[in-house]
Amino acid sequence: MAEEREIDKNWETKQKIFLYLQQGLSFKDACIASGSSERSGHRWKSEDGSFGRQVEASVVIYKQKLIKCVIVLDEEISQIDRKVIFITVSTSFVV
Repeated sequence: MAEEREIDKNWETKQKIFLYLQQGLSFKDACIASGSSERSGHRWKSEDGSFGRQVEASVVIYKQKLIKCVIVLDEEISQIDRKVIFITVSTSFVV
């Protein structure tokens, strides 16, 4: 029974680590924020290949989100630039 609780707790902790990594935390910070230690996180990675792959996948998810944000921001800046150019050109030719 105690072993089952430990497995459930570890599973929940690992899920929290994945979520924190997807939000951009470092592996160390994700482990600590989830209530674990970085040492435990590294042990899980070495003992459980699927955990290590999920850690990597979580980091990729964060990077994809970051790229989407940069693209949206770039588009917004481009729209602002066009408006500024239009206003500048429009006011330059006022007689």
